[in-house]
Amino acid sequence: PQITVRMLLNHSAGFGGSDYRNGFTNAPVPGYAAQVLESLATQRLKHLPGEMAVYCNDCLTMIEPLVAAVSGRPYTQFVAEEILAPLDMTHSRFALEPFPAGSFAPGYTGDRADPQEYTNAYATGGLYSTPNDMAHLAMMFMNGGRYGNVRVLSASSVAEMGSDQTRNLL
Repeated sequence: PQITVRMLLNHSAGFGGSDYRNGFTNAPVPGYAAQVLESLATQRLKHLPGEMAVYCNDCLTMIEPLVAAVSGRPYTQFVAEEILAPLDMTHSRFALEPFPAGSFAPGYTGDRADPQEYTNAYATGGLYSTPNDMAHLAMMFMNGGRYGNVRVLSASSVAEMGSDQTRNLL
């Protein structure tokens, strides 16, 4: 069977795990998703697509170029314009450049603050947010896809997202 978008989103595409090379760095790595795609193109699947679900960050990284191709915008721009802005998530962003001083809590090694880390796999875990902004997202889901007077997702999309996506694949 062919790998579908649903299989990428529910981790049943057949890929065995995650390739973190250049995934977390001290400077942005442009084209990270393309590097992952190139690497995956030479890998053997661990199981047939749709046969079982195995958590795989690379599946989500593969969503980035799909969103860009369909929307005509970079993944980060699409998310900012279609999700973050309508949900008034003003303190959520991707690390495309250094964050303003004082706007994030750095990690520490001993008494020294570590440099800002960049998560280059944007769809996998590259969105930085705050509890308040995440509450806006939760409210949208609780309200069937609406946040205030703004429809962000259809009610049917929200219902589908809340259903069992593994289809007994675990």
